[in-house]
Amino acid sequence: MANTDERQPADDQVTQPNNSWRTRFVSYIKSQLQQRKAKKEQETPTDRAARLTAAATVWMAVFTFILAGTSGFTIWILKNQLREMHGGGMQTDRIITADERIARAMQDSIGQAKASFDDWDHWMNWNCERLRAIGAVFGFEWLYSETASQQRQGG
Repeated sequence: MANTDERQPADDQVTQPNNSWRTRFVSYIKSQLQQRKAKKEQETPTDRAARLTAAATVWMAVFTFILAGTSGFTIWILKNQLREMHGGGMQTDRIITADERIARAMQDSIGQAKASFDDWDHWMNWNCERLRAIGAVFGFEWLYSETASQQRQGG
């Protein structure tokens, strides 16, 4: 009897199982681990000590490089921080200098204002004396007298 269905393989053809890449990878890892275990079981104590010493040396070298890199990075950070602190100090010095100039200018301004006020006070006193003199001439001395101004102020 002949096989009429084309989708089914013929009786004489054998199908291979479809291995995925994951299955092949896992079996490869397992075989490598078995080979390593067998090799370690056959190793002499001297070879084992040499292998462990070599591994320890490699790890020490790796950590030494990591430590050196970390130290270099720390030095770089501290150097930049010092530069920033120095720049901040210089800026503070400039601010202090500007504040001192402002304080001197304010003192000069106060001195000028006081001189101006003294001139104005002198001018007002002079004008008051002139008004008193004029008032005395025309008979209005009671208007400009000290007792009259105190009475007007309520004192």
